[in-house]
Amino acid sequence: MRVQDIEPRFDDIEGRLTALEADSHTHDDGQPDQRIPTPHRSQRNSTAGEAAEEASTFPTAKKADAHAGLKADIQADIKVYDAGVVGQALMNQVALRNGNNDFCRHEAFVMRTGETTRVQPFVLTDALYDVPTEDMLKRVLATTDIDKIKWVAEKMDCEKIAREFVDACAELGLTDAVGRIFAASGNHAFIVALVQDGEDVKVVFIEPQNDEFVEPISLKDKAAITAYLSEGGDKDQLKYNIYNALMVVS
Repeated sequence: MRVQDIEPRFDDIEGRLTALEADSHTHDDGQPDQRIPTPHRSQRNSTAGEAAEEASTFPTAKKADAHAGLKADIQADIKVYDAGVVGQALMNQVALRNGNNDFCRHEAFVMRTGETTRVQPFVLTDALYDVPTEDMLKRVLATTDIDKIKWVAEKMDCEKIAREFVDACAELGLTDAVGRIFAASGNHAFIVALVQDGEDVKVVFIEPQNDEFVEPISLKDKAAITAYLSEGGDKDQLKYNIYNALMVVS
């Protein structure tokens, strides 16, 4: 799924020169091959050092060039939409609209022993949003290495990995089209992103731990969850339950 850089491998210049210097192959007529002049040892050491430096810096420079190229491509790809269009796109998302009607107004964010209650479903902090195409977002997804991060409880868990993805997008110039979802019902954090949809905006959801697009669900209570599972619903999908979730797109 991921496009990975293939780093070049460099031969040992010192070893090759030493082998050439010691080589005494002859032709069939017994005449020695023409010897290849070799530099003085101090010159060879300098050559080897320069090669080693090139070997260590070339991949980094290559990645930096690719990074700059991707940033330029993103800037050429994005379109600007106002917050009203973005808000409408969020409300058009079926799981959010159908499952959060009683939360679709501004209310205080309350925490009670870890349980989130009465949460405004999304927060938009800007008046204008730079939005990429879905193909460009997929390219960004394939370029970042967030899916390689090792999950560690309390240290590098779901909300921190989601933040890492948002930060990586910001470094590439996608500063306000990618946000985080804190899903209290699913006890999970993942990514909400905006992509172009003609004159409108479409909302997509991403699991940054495996670079996959996901479809959220919205189940209000235990009875709804039981019914969902009895009808063949995927148990793993419950972590993407966005009922009573908070989305921050900034």
